Amino acid sequence: MSLDSSVSREYRKATPTAQTGIGDDVVLGIGNNTSTFNALPMTLVLYTGINNTYKTKITAADGGDKTKINERDDYGRDIWMPATDDYADYVDSVAKGNQSTVELSGFPSTKSERTSRIVPVQMKLDVQGGVSGSESLNFDSKTRMDADAFALIVTETDKARVTKTGNKITITFKNDDGTIVAEAVV
Repeated sequence: MSLDSSVSREYRKATPTAQTGIGDDVVLGIGNNTSTFNALPMTLVLYTGINNTYKTKITAADGGDKTKINERDDYGRDIWMPATDDYADYVDSVAKGNQSTVELSGFPSTKSERTSRIVPVQMKLDVQGGVSGSESLNFDSKTRMDADAFALIVTETDKARVTKTGNKITITFKNDDGTIVAEAVV
């Protein structure tokens, strides 16, 4: 166990105005510390443009026009959030648990806390079958789970393939002859 801190993902739940405020802090923090943050997942100019466009859409939606509100929400969800998540992931990889480095980036950090970053020593899964769709799953782990939510998909290994690209997980389901019958993206 070691003292560990990471980017606080509370920005995901913040109001759009608060989100762009965090974006402004990140632009300033990373911009002022380019020797520490020097291999960004996208240029700072591009991220600044994304944050400024989001601000423009927020201002346009302030009048209450439903179309403008939808445009703001779509942009925040589809453009601003993934860009900010990419920066947060990058900062976490550079900081390696160091709270000062996280805060140097402009992102707020989680409080330093004792966590284990190892594979669980023991994990218990208990699945209770029932009518389709009514199954229940109980799990327990001695290792702290760093997630707000998780999904467990159980399938025959020769009938599904799971691939991960960035923050996207794709599950491809096949029938007996190998033909793809469905694809789920998480």
